[in-house]
Amino acid sequence: MTLQFTYFPSLDRFAVSKNGHSVENRWFMQCDGYTSLEYLRYVPLDGITLCDINEHLLKCPQELCCEITNTCNAHCHVCIADAPNRSPIHLSSGILANVIEHLVNPILRITITGGEPTAHPDLTGIVASCAGTEVGIVLSTNGCEPRAVKRVLDSDRKVLLSVSLHGPKDVHDIFVGCLGSYDRAIETIRVASERSLAIHVLSMATRETLPTLPELSQALSELPISEHRINLVKPSGRNLAGMVTYEEVLESILNVCVSHKISIKRRDQPFLFLNCLGHLEVRHERAY
Repeated sequence: MTLQFTYFPSLDRFAVSKNGHSVENRWFMQCDGYTSLEYLRYVPLDGITLCDINEHLLKCPQELCCEITNTCNAHCHVCIADAPNRSPIHLSSGILANVIEHLVNPILRITITGGEPTAHPDLTGIVASCAGTEVGIVLSTNGCEPRAVKRVLDSDRKVLLSVSLHGPKDVHDIFVGCLGSYDRAIETIRVASERSLAIHVLSMATRETLPTLPELSQALSELPISEHRINLVKPSGRNLAGMVTYEEVLESILNVCVSHKISIKRRDQPFLFLNCLGHLEVRHERAY
């Protein structure tokens, strides 16, 4: 069976159909795989299964996640990059451009992450290395440097902005270990909204953030975001003691009524990962 992948940048979803079956944005937004509260980046259609998709992605990934730096200005204890605050290593835009140019299979989505990508001294150059390709570009940031994000957005309008917020102001600032980070993240969202870009907010569901996720989502309804995605700690992750279940998160947000989409991500699917040293590999999941 030959699979066809259609990427919708503003939704940050892939429609996976049988080859030759074109999928339109309006129809896709109404299908069960998208309207469901569970976030699947690759939504199976035409009787395709998740196993079919994962088997294909292991051989032919459709997205590249780029860790452009190993350093960060926050101190989140669930950090999937285990980002240090010393001896920073930055991926050069030249290495990234070379990797993209020589990929065996074409990709449809590139995530720029870290560490914290705004800590990279040439973030605009990094984005430019991706912008020459016909792919969706996602900038995943903690939002603590709105001016750095503004410079990137001024240079390229195709970027989908993904901002991390883990709770209302007091909860978020304690969670990331940085006072004032909530206000700066909100400012970053407003910077992007002035440019009419797609904006997603990412939250981690843990024992400490779970009780306030509904309050956060209500507060986000006052901002022009298109989706609030709640990620779960993995059983294999470093924050096992704080792990909550999909059912617990589902129960907490079930009665939340907001205009933006809310989703819960409990599983990953294979993707290409490029670390800040320039090493490329296929990964199965992010170890929160």
